[in-house]
Amino acid sequence: MRGTSELTFVPDGVLKDVARRGLSYLDMRRRIEARWAEENLEEFSRIGNDLKVRLRDGTTFFSGMEEIEERPNWRFYLPCRLNRWRLFEELLDIHFRREYEQYHAPKIGQVCADVGAHIGLFTVRAARMVGQQGKVIAIEPVAENVRYLRKNVAANGLKNVIIVEKGAWSSTDSLELHGGEYSVSWSFKIPQRKRLLVRVAPLDEVFEQHGLTEIGYMKLDIEGAELEALHGAERTLVRDDVKLAIAGYHILENGKGNRESITRYLRNLGFHVREKWRKRRIIYAAKS
Repeated sequence: MRGTSELTFVPDGVLKDVARRGLSYLDMRRRIEARWAEENLEEFSRIGNDLKVRLRDGTTFFSGMEEIEERPNWRFYLPCRLNRWRLFEELLDIHFRREYEQYHAPKIGQVCADVGAHIGLFTVRAARMVGQQGKVIAIEPVAENVRYLRKNVAANGLKNVIIVEKGAWSSTDSLELHGGEYSVSWSFKIPQRKRLLVRVAPLDEVFEQHGLTEIGYMKLDIEGAELEALHGAERTLVRDDVKLAIAGYHILENGKGNRESITRYLRNLGFHVREKWRKRRIIYAAKS
């Protein structure tokens, strides 16, 4: 299944309903996404203090109960139990829209780096894509996120994932993270209410410590600190034929994004850079 912007997957009845109601393209897209979620959802339940989400293909995710909320902006679309999960959009981005796979994706046997792994929504998908011949190194600095990341890796029976509880930066240090209402919003660059001191390290150092000498694919989404992380991965970027998918949509404290700085830096290293704007702007880069 491809992303919804190509509209290659339209459930029976949706187009007729959209035409009858005179709904917009966004309405249609939302209805398609809601139908996909409802048809693919097997379980949505509370297990102790955790929320469990299991899809029909067996993919399972746990998160904290604080990730539950009412989503009134969805009430006009098809009924969907996942509407109340704050991570619904992230699930759609990765497993339905496939935001990080539009120009290249992890391949069998590769080493894949998931930088900003959060609770593992992309880690789990990437680990299956690279297979037992490959590895995924999942890098996440927030301890509570790492707890669910470990749980989700185990729940999906994955043996090819290395989890690193650190942040990606240009140097080895301890830095203050800023957090907001959502568990996905922790950032070194965007001021928010919560504060958390975490360890950071250059990606080159992290890869070397784990004996990873050839990175084939890297997804990088760390709430505005992507350029700092790239500086810390320069040896890897120069040495390896790595394919990159980088979040280029974050707005920093100065009100500006870092997209231009990222693309300029990568081009200076010899990468061909292109962007894909679907729901979010993703920067793709490769040497060939």
